[in-house]
Amino acid sequence: MKHLNIQVILFFIVLLIGINKTNAQFCGDARSNIFNNGEEIKYKVFYTVAGAWTTTGEAVFKTQSSTYNGRSVFHIVGTGSTYGYYDYIFKVRDKYESYIDKEKLVPLYFNRNVNEGKTTFSEQISFNHSKKTAQTKGKNFGIESCTQDVISAVYFARNINFSSYSVGSIIPVTLFIDKELYHFNIKYMGKTTIKTRSGKFNVIKIQSPTMKGTVFRGNEKITFYISDDANRIPIRIETPIILGAIKIDLVAFKNLKYPFSAKIG
Repeated sequence: MKHLNIQVILFFIVLLIGINKTNAQFCGDARSNIFNNGEEIKYKVFYTVAGAWTTTGEAVFKTQSSTYNGRSVFHIVGTGSTYGYYDYIFKVRDKYESYIDKEKLVPLYFNRNVNEGKTTFSEQISFNHSKKTAQTKGKNFGIESCTQDVISAVYFARNINFSSYSVGSIIPVTLFIDKELYHFNIKYMGKTTIKTRSGKFNVIKIQSPTMKGTVFRGNEKITFYISDDANRIPIRIETPIILGAIKIDLVAFKNLKYPFSAKIG
């Protein structure tokens, strides 16, 4: 995945998943029972070298009910940017979109516009799940059942009922991006509590290995903490990288479908 970088992490792209060679995948009895029309969640991104944390930017994800080719969908928009004072180090202005079928929780259309440092590109993918194809740049590629894009994979994962899994369980997911099909795992690590600048939370812990690339050596562990309530929104993501570490924290939300009961006190 040649454009895997800090901002891709920021978008939970592969946020809940780590690479694996298996062709198995989780499809299950997925239902859109987690998200709400108008849901909005906001994150701050922190970077550290030698223990000094610096706030570098933020990401916002918005969910709206819509239609796509006559089908009822969730239109998910994720935007990410670095703050002005950090732009001179590495400027980011990204936008990701996914149109997710409400009934089956699979993507119908994906679009991303990436502007990161000196790298600028866009990608559009049209999914045809009945024919098991994905079309991008005028070419068709084979996909598998329940194949996700990098945004839909996260919202799909939020619907997984982790209480039915034992600690250490592996849940495979298939992802299509950059004209390639990738097989990933979600590894359930149990439940715990964490404290962030926003408070203390009951969370579901998930951990996955990274892929070797521009940011990772390939043997790090990304740890995700998901709210242990009916909303299952990510509270914190943290991982070491080649130089330093990254931490992404939830700082604001609105229009959640269920009461935010994961927060303690």
